[in-house]
Amino acid sequence: MNATNIENGILQRIARKARDILHKEKRTAAGNGTTEDRKEFDIRNGILMKYRGTDEDVIIPEGVTRVGPMAFYGRESIYSVTFPESVTSIGDSAFDGCVNLYRIVLPDGLARIGRFAFHGCSSLRNAQIPNKIIWIGEMAFHGCFNLKSVVLSKGVSHSRGWKFLDEIRLRGVLLPEDDLSIGDGAFNGCSSLSSIEIPESIVRIGKKAFYYCSSLDSVKIPEGVANIGDRAFDGCNNLRNVFFSTPSVVSGLPISKDLNLFYLGGPLADLPEDCREPASRGFLNAQEQSSTDFDGWRAEYLEYIRNHAGAFVHFPMKNKFYLFFFIREELLDENGIRQLLDQYESTDDVETKAALLQYQHEKFGTGDTANFAL
Repeated sequence: MNATNIENGILQRIARKARDILHKEKRTAAGNGTTEDRKEFDIRNGILMKYRGTDEDVIIPEGVTRVGPMAFYGRESIYSVTFPESVTSIGDSAFDGCVNLYRIVLPDGLARIGRFAFHGCSSLRNAQIPNKIIWIGEMAFHGCFNLKSVVLSKGVSHSRGWKFLDEIRLRGVLLPEDDLSIGDGAFNGCSSLSSIEIPESIVRIGKKAFYYCSSLDSVKIPEGVANIGDRAFDGCNNLRNVFFSTPSVVSGLPISKDLNLFYLGGPLADLPEDCREPASRGFLNAQEQSSTDFDGWRAEYLEYIRNHAGAFVHFPMKNKFYLFFFIREELLDENGIRQLLDQYESTDDVETKAALLQYQHEKFGTGDTANFAL
């Protein structure tokens, strides 16, 4: 690191320290209701109608209950905003166009965020949604392209209409650790949502909770969830892996040829017949990762795959790991052997062809034994 970089780093730390000191002084001033505040803030009957200041770090005075529509509209100088606990509502387009707004601290008592409230706040990095929120207007966070994380407070996931997550193209959501339920339609239509970590405290997933979350590819259902609401995962066309421990939850899953079920709670026989094939695909996928989760029921899974060999032949056709796994566990039927021999016919992979021919001969008494030798 050269001298210039060191000097710049020192200056940045000094600037941050000065900002923190100023922030504390302004908080004190805001609490005291100084004359300067009255000039900067147009407040009428508890409603902040307009902010006329030029500060980078704004602390809204105590006693304000509502931030009015367009109160901070287009204020490009603002870097951060801190709200008093008295604020319960943020009006339509209140911070629309505040392109340099980087940080917001929303009050716990906030119940309403209006339409376009933070529209175009392209520097905003994160937001924690308070648990008393009952309504978020359309396009409230639209254009917040740098918003990387949204933390939902306890109880928030009971609410409906988190379409705003899709409007900001958010990929991940963190739910509170002690919440109990994901409400009906909670993430309905959040087509950009690709990952969500459901806390172990959750016991209920409501109807259409993840309806048409078409980017969601994997989900783990907590052990305490006994049932999943109707159509909770309908339209999740990219959902490939579901991990669960309670067999009754499968009634709420969209069973398809592309879905892998990872049942971690017991034997394959616990599951309905139409879930045993996707569960066996889950078992096979786990083998490539050297998972021990299925060791107690390994023989049962292998027997099912052996008896339904045609449904799983794409695994050994996919790579060598599965090919030799299927040979070792004697999972291939005659038709599967023929398909694999056809696949390797035009290759120079003598070892694999020899292994297939030997398996064919020993298992079914057919094959060209002259080709066993390499």
